[in-house]
Amino acid sequence: MIHKWLKNWLSLAFWWVPQEESAAEPRARSEPSEAQPQAPGTSDPNAEPSKGDDLTVIKGIGPATQEKLNRLGVTSLADLADADPTRLTSDLRKHQPGISEKRVRSWIDTAKARANMGT
Repeated sequence: MIHKWLKNWLSLAFWWVPQEESAAEPRARSEPSEAQPQAPGTSDPNAEPSKGDDLTVIKGIGPATQEKLNRLGVTSLADLADADPTRLTSDLRKHQPGISEKRVRSWIDTAKARANMGT
């Protein structure tokens, strides 16, 4: 109940932020046999995000931002640690205009530190 209320409140509070396509307009998906091969390192914006590490352990990354990162191909702490901050910031700004490169760099630094602790 609270989740639904919070979601509605946030949508009203941020009505001016561009939203992704609504669920009422389903996207046409091609069959895997018809799909064009992609170059390594590129992401399909229509692809379902794959399950990886929980990126929300990093301060400033919530579930919505994690979903956006997953859609950009960043699904693990290692992916985030290896990401180019300028390019990742540019890609994120398409969906989250207010994101700063300083914030993305801090996420990358934290991911690098966590990767070093894990080894």
